[in-house]
Amino acid sequence: MLRYLKAAFLVRERVPLLGAVPVNVLATTGFLALGFGHPAFWLLGILGETAYLWTMTSSGRFRKVVDALECEATAAVSENQLISTVGRLNRENLARREALHGQLGEIERAYTEFAPNDPTARENLDSLRQLESAFVKLLAAHQHITETNDRTDGTEIEEDFRQLETDLRTDSLSSTARTSKQATLELLWKRLEASQRRTETLADIDSDLDRIEAQFSLAVESAAIRAKPEELHVDVDITSRMITTTEIVDRRLLQ
Repeated sequence: MLRYLKAAFLVRERVPLLGAVPVNVLATTGFLALGFGHPAFWLLGILGETAYLWTMTSSGRFRKVVDALECEATAAVSENQLISTVGRLNRENLARREALHGQLGEIERAYTEFAPNDPTARENLDSLRQLESAFVKLLAAHQHITETNDRTDGTEIEEDFRQLETDLRTDSLSSTARTSKQATLELLWKRLEASQRRTETLADIDSDLDRIEAQFSLAVESAAIRAKPEELHVDVDITSRMITTTEIVDRRLLQ
């Protein structure tokens, strides 16, 4: 409700030579200024604004317009984020994404030619676009983790860890040195845990990437052979799960 109230309060009307003008804001400001001359204008302004906001927010048509504009804005932000993420992919991951995007283009062309008004086709395409977005995020996460692993020598960390354990078993260490080595040992243990989490995450991402590619291959085959969208039910579960997976990956990368 608050977003409808905000949209109604800030509604703009196009005025010749002035462009989009926030008429309601101007009217409210006008009544506020007039009220300093006579308080009755404040009461009149409050009653008029309340009636205006109630009428606008109660209108189903106005709500649909607000929802549509918000969807467009969200889609634009998502598209910009997708483009930015794609721009950070290396050559290998970029080629993998381009292959998937090309399959999406094939499916869109088949649906446009053979099922232009089929609602199932639109639903399938929406789900596939969501999967493509999740695919790009997973590729970016995979690339980030792989680059981190390349900069981290797990074998060297393990050797340092074992050496510190050996040092701590000796009795010749001073209390200060022992405390320092114990703190270093705990840090190395955390690094080993982080390395293991990265390895597990990479395995999960690889599995999800393969599954998305398999889903797209099925979609291409179904669209090309039969051109019947209803015979291809894009797995909504996989779509939602992949999006959830990318959110989990994002959180893991921030740890």
